[in-house]
Amino acid sequence: MIENLTQKKNFKFVVHKDDFLTEKRCDELLEMFDNSEQHKATVAGTYTGNGADVVNESVRKVQEVRFDSDVILSGGFNLNKNINMACEMANLLFFNFDISNQLSNIRMLRYEDTGKYDWHLDIGNEETSVRKITAIVQLADENDYEGGNFQWIEDIRAKDTLTKGNYNRNMEDFVVTAPFSAKQKGSLILFPSFLHHQVTPLIRGTRISLVGWLCGYPYR
Repeated sequence: MIENLTQKKNFKFVVHKDDFLTEKRCDELLEMFDNSEQHKATVAGTYTGNGADVVNESVRKVQEVRFDSDVILSGGFNLNKNINMACEMANLLFFNFDISNQLSNIRMLRYEDTGKYDWHLDIGNEETSVRKITAIVQLADENDYEGGNFQWIEDIRAKDTLTKGNYNRNMEDFVVTAPFSAKQKGSLILFPSFLHHQVTPLIRGTRISLVGWLCGYPYR
């Protein structure tokens, strides 16, 4: 019986924390981005003949920097470990996923000149199949750009509408846009990696953020 299963009554689609990083630490990361090798971000799940993901700017138009080891900021602040702890706390309070407490390597992303990432999930096959919680930290000042909004689809809202007989609604009716406060420099957003989400096209300026994933055992 489903009633006998452990249920998470306070489950949340998205968790938001202000001031996760100080402005100084954000600026350190921005400098690291400028001094690192950058490349066009690929779209996971779209493969070339040699098995590599491909660049598709009609879907994802972003410059990316990948870090192969933990990122250490001033004062010995280990960025990876602190994101990991935030994910673990959110998992304990809201998600209750089967996790391995392993954060994937961090990536920094720069959106400019109509940069975007259309609707997608962060999980898929191979290495992306073990992603459980996505963590995004905003590094750019929220007043330095327009557009670049983080949006997601709450399927439960769609289900509720359909059960009430409103079958003529558009999917846009179920789109949620993160509040302006979630764009503030240093803020953290956490959400299940299976959540449909996007970053809307940039209108002006430059949006820079970082992303990492807390991983776990495959869904079963």
